[in-house]
Amino acid sequence: LMTGKQAESINNLNIALEKEPNNPLLHLILAGSYDGMMAPKGPDGKELPRPANADSLFTKAETHYKKAIELKPSAEYLYNANLQLGAMYNNQAIYISNDFNKNVKITDLARKQKEVDAKCDELIKKAVPYLEEATVLRPDDVSTLQALRKLYLRLGNEAKAAEISIKLNKG
Repeated sequence: LMTGKQAESINNLNIALEKEPNNPLLHLILAGSYDGMMAPKGPDGKELPRPANADSLFTKAETHYKKAIELKPSAEYLYNANLQLGAMYNNQAIYISNDFNKNVKITDLARKQKEVDAKCDELIKKAVPYLEEATVLRPDDVSTLQALRKLYLRLGNEAKAAEISIKLNKG
């Protein structure tokens, strides 16, 4: 996957899934592959333009992350699937917001802002339960707790954000 041969890797993973459709690791790897193709990064780690089929790649990644979770894999794979799916939803919300702010005309800003915010909030609401589950599986994972705290604040759930702040301050 790291060599840039994603299409070949995805084809091989799909062949493997035909033989082992209930293998959560294959679903997790395939989801990560689609996720990476949807939001490519350059060698410097900076985001590259999204491909034309990004929405399709998002849906495929989402499907395979959910399937990996549904198959109740080991705690490590379950943690990774929940974390990655939650992160993907959050990253998609950030992408939508940033793309809107980059491309909106000032005359359309007020009219379209609520629509974009609603779409982003919907994705964040989807992210929260997966990140919550990740923190159950790894309660001391500071970066996941910090991300979840930010999402709670974005959604106006200050009580949950305060609970996490207490956990973070104990560590």
